[in-house]
Amino acid sequence: MKNPKTRMRVVRGVVALTAAAGAAFVAPAAAMAEPTDCTYSWSDAQRAGDAAVRCEQGTGRYRIAISCSYGLNDNLRYLYYGGWLYAGGGWSARGCPNDMYRRSFSKQVG
Repeated sequence: MKNPKTRMRVVRGVVALTAAAGAAFVAPAAAMAEPTDCTYSWSDAQRAGDAAVRCEQGTGRYRIAISCSYGLNDNLRYLYYGGWLYAGGGWSARGCPNDMYRRSFSKQVG
């Protein structure tokens, strides 16, 4: 490229493309959707206990996460999960195996 004007156009084009590509990498991610108006249900039995969650409003997916252990004083916990559902999709439920105790439960979003 012997013509300085042509060389300058090419340089400007490369700079513009580089800036546009860089902007794509630094753009913030969209906020995660969150289901709302959630109701929990659980059994009174701690041994082989279960839990469930249902979310009526909002957007996005949810599921129940339940923590189980082999003894009430056992700090080793095992996590079990209900199925993923979209808001308004019904109950996501899960129980501990028969030889384990339910320790805690919570809603997960994704």
